[in-house]
Amino acid sequence: MYVESGDAYIGDPQEWGSTDATKIQIVACVVFATGSQLRTCRYSGDDGKIVTQKLVRTTWDITVREARTGAVIAHTNFKGGNTECDEIITTFGGVADELQYTEPTDAQLQNAIGKYVQ
Repeated sequence: MYVESGDAYIGDPQEWGSTDATKIQIVACVVFATGSQLRTCRYSGDDGKIVTQKLVRTTWDITVREARTGAVIAHTNFKGGNTECDEIITTFGGVADELQYTEPTDAQLQNAIGKYVQ
């Protein structure tokens, strides 16, 4: 995936992890806080039942730390850029979570921590 400027390849955030603990050099600690409701998301189940969720603005706080020492390498926060309702949701017994959150876009993650995972 390319950054918005298209100047550099910084990788797909989905591929930033490792199953080999000896190769992990940094850890991103992520916390989020919810804010105001943006909209109500409506879904219709196979049985015709309507399920709704509230989409709420979410602020993401990311701290990048050195894995071995815990030293802070970087810190940033931003509002989730994905402000659309999910296309599909999962329900359990016809019941869904009450909230959806504005999640970070790939571009936001790349801008926030991409330079530390290359």
